[in-house]
Parts: sequence; C-alpha cells; structure tokens
Amino acid sequence: MKKRAIIDIQCRSEREFGFDRIAMRIARFPEVLGVSVISGRADLCVKIQGDSIEEISRFVTEVLAPMEGVKSTATSFFMKSYKIDGEILQKEPKKSRLPISA
Repeated sequence: MKKRAIIDIQCRSEREFGFDRIAMRIARFPEVLGVSVISGRADLCVKIQGDSIEEISRFVTEVLAPMEGVKSTATSFFMKSYKIDGEILQKEPKKSRLPISA
C-alpha cells in the first residue's frame, strides 16, 4: 500500500509570478498528487505518495528542500485514513474495551 504525506512549504514569492513558478515546478513530479497555495504559516501545501516513508523522506530532503526558493518544509505522514475522496474506507469500529464493573 502506498504511503502518503502532506508537506507544508515556506518559500520566497517571486516578483510578477508570486508562487506560481515554484508550485508548477513541484507539480511536475510524478510523486506529487496535489499542490496548493494556502494561508497560514506555510505558503504551499503539497500532497505526495511513495512506496515507503523512507522514499517520501528522500524526496523531501533531496528534491523539495534544496529547491531554489524553498525556505523550509514540514512533513506530516498519513498514519491511518478513514475517508479519502468521499469514500469511507473502514467499517464502524467494534467495541474492544472490557466493561467496567464496581
């Protein structure tokens, strides 16, 4: 099963282009599922997937982080998903706790 992550990127805005050129450069990589300009602490939000956490980590450290215009990255890995693209992936959980008695 493929692993997925969200990478928040702080980057330099370019005169006349804003974040467009760096966002389009990132979007061209096959590992990248989505790129969006966002509000808040980061400028771009990038969703990527790979065969392993290690593969994603290498992509971030070897491709994204050293890219011209990138100031910082913060990676969050998807550990467990319940719903993706409108589709619920799991059934209702069964009770797994023992009843408490006094």
